[in-house]
Amino acid sequence: MRPSPLKIGVIHANDTGLSIAVALAQHHEVVLYDPDSETVHQVNAGLSPVDDPTIRHYLEYKSLNLRATLYRHDALRDADLILITTPTTFIEWAKAVDTSALDAMVRSVQDINPQALTVIESTSPVGYTRARSLQSGHDNLIAAPAFVRPKRALKDRLYPSRFVVGERSDRGRGYAQLLQSCSLLPHVPVLLTGSGEAEAIQLFSLRRLVTGEEVSAADITRYARQHQLDAKHLFQGLDIPTLPRLDHPITTPMPFWQPPDAPGSWSHTRPL
Repeated sequence: MRPSPLKIGVIHANDTGLSIAVALAQHHEVVLYDPDSETVHQVNAGLSPVDDPTIRHYLEYKSLNLRATLYRHDALRDADLILITTPTTFIEWAKAVDTSALDAMVRSVQDINPQALTVIESTSPVGYTRARSLQSGHDNLIAAPAFVRPKRALKDRLYPSRFVVGERSDRGRGYAQLLQSCSLLPHVPVLLTGSGEAEAIQLFSLRRLVTGEEVSAADITRYARQHQLDAKHLFQGLDIPTLPRLDHPITTPMPFWQPPDAPGSWSHTRPL
């Protein structure tokens, strides 16, 4: 990642996408793509299309290098960094997550700007990022959980508890440093881990956010063993300070996520 300022493309002006766009636009050129014309008009007028007081304040009063567009090429071409925050949909009757919209965005990014480092903040099944990289032949995808809450997404970006990046590399570290430069805290813990661990951390975090309940150590440990993930990294990424004894056998019920039913399928049981 070259020295700042960067040109950064962000896909979708939801809470997750708009909050990272505003945070990064303090120091970089950010072009935000959204297919909704009213959303684009609001952002360009300095108005927030989402209910978040901090985003509203920053759009109205802060000097930001941010513009929104209806045209995907405008946001993606020549971008040094691309962030995808496209929502994934849970299908109740099928007990599965539909990643078709995310798939389409990943394909679009790789068609328009295959050289750009692309960070997936969308919730996706474990193994998604690695499989998409193998399928496309482009080694430019990184998974990075977004620890943001409704109505305070930008505040969570500015005052983060930790950064988790799903790649142990210089560019993974560089992305974490980019996030650090946009926060208002001097030192934020950073965890560089595998893409599968990052995706699992995102799933567990979403479950905790929606249910309000802490995930049990037994569930996390069994899940890690079942999917050959680093359990210690899951605990660190979930900001759970007390690690269990990971050598003990697990006898709890099955975890909330199951492996795909068939090769190429991203179905899994409800992660909430």
